Amino acid sequence: MLIVFFIGGLTVFHILPGLLNGFGEEFGHRGFVFPLLYWEKPWAVFVVGGLIWYA
Repeated sequence: MLIVFFIGGLTVFHILPGLLNGFGEEFGHRGFVFPLLYWEKPWAVFVVGGLIWYA
């Protein structure tokens, strides 16, 4: 039964949204938040970025 659920999870409806969400998260964090906050305080990038993604 577990193999049926595993194969069912490997569909386009599960893989494609996962890839899009992952790309959006990395693009938002590394491409937008990181450069803006790094100039202020380098340690704040990790704290504020982590809080944003937690929320």
